[in-house]
Amino acid sequence: MSFLKPRNASEAADIIANATGCALGGAAIIYVTKVAEDMVQADLAAVLDYVQIACAATLVLIYLPFMISMKSRFGGIRVNPWKSESFLAASMRKAAWTTVGVLLICLTLMSTMDNLILSRITSEQAVDVTLAVLFLSLCASFFIYSNDRVV
Repeated sequence: MSFLKPRNASEAADIIANATGCALGGAAIIYVTKVAEDMVQADLAAVLDYVQIACAATLVLIYLPFMISMKSRFGGIRVNPWKSESFLAASMRKAAWTTVGVLLICLTLMSTMDNLILSRITSEQAVDVTLAVLFLSLCASFFIYSNDRVV
């Protein structure tokens, strides 16, 4: 299977699923660096800002046109890795459920330790931490579940 020239719609759905996993990793990097930016010195924060810009530009300039071209070449909505019956579709669904659990645990821990955590950070930082956990857990669990030996 060629990455840029899949032979059929199911190969395209698998490529879209893997590309989505990589894009989630890029989004995770953006939010992790946003969280880290508030905790480091100003000169390192400027470098982290450039990392955020590079990841966002990669997502917008590479992932978005790639997804649009793959969807348009293989029939739009029918190339949907979430609704397919493939192995990667099952991995993506399992990853989504794992992410819900991880996110609920994270939010519960943050709310029960409000004197230690929530009282010391702003609401914007709390949202950034939540989004970082969301994207990291979804990306990591998708690639763990899509490994043949785990599922």
